[in-house]
Amino acid sequence: MSKNRHKDEQLVSRFLDGELSPEEEKNALIRIAEDEELRAMLRFDRFLSDSLHEVPDLEMFDVPEGFTNDVMHQIEQMEHETARQPVWYEPFFEWMKQWFTPKEYTFRPAMVMATPALLLMLTAALFLMPSADETSLNEFGTETEFVVDHVTDEVWIRFVYIDDDASEMAVAGNFSDWEPIELDSRVMGDKTVWTGLVPVERGEHHYMFVKNGEEWLADPLAEIQRDDGFGNKNAVIYL
Repeated sequence: MSKNRHKDEQLVSRFLDGELSPEEEKNALIRIAEDEELRAMLRFDRFLSDSLHEVPDLEMFDVPEGFTNDVMHQIEQMEHETARQPVWYEPFFEWMKQWFTPKEYTFRPAMVMATPALLLMLTAALFLMPSADETSLNEFGTETEFVVDHVTDEVWIRFVYIDDDASEMAVAGNFSDWEPIELDSRVMGDKTVWTGLVPVERGEHHYMFVKNGEEWLADPLAEIQRDDGFGNKNAVIYL
């Protein structure tokens, strides 16, 4: 993951956790509005956080009840929306609706004060940005986020692993020549979620998670797994 992508992940994380000052929060709103991939990160992180908060007794490696159905419902809605040409004002209203729906987000006083001054800038940024993200569910049922680069046919995949005991976590696969790629941790509810975006070319890919730099783990949510010939099982994903 590039340094800029890592900074983007940290920005979204600090924004959601309320760790930004009013001025930083104002700048974060502008930055997120201008970047389609940041908006995709924000939608994913909020959805994942809400899902985990709703299930306080979540067991290790289990996903919340209805998690997959909720994701599939979101995907169906997105596919339905992209099946037609959107009206020119729809991107603005869809984005603003996310911020003014109480269930999705609770405004703090500093943000409420900053919002009127940012409306014009947000509107201009949103109308100028083309849609570039696709949120989908891969074949083994893990909630995965895709951001497609139409020039290089490269897909950014968000990998997710839940582990409260790990001091560090990484993902490795044939897309990285089996070199571990570090994941970032976030505490959601009472669980530690390790997550990160990784660029992957289209095709068939095998991967495993690496705990504390030495323990190789299969993806517990993967429905498609194959023996690697060394006693382990690789998760398989098709793009």
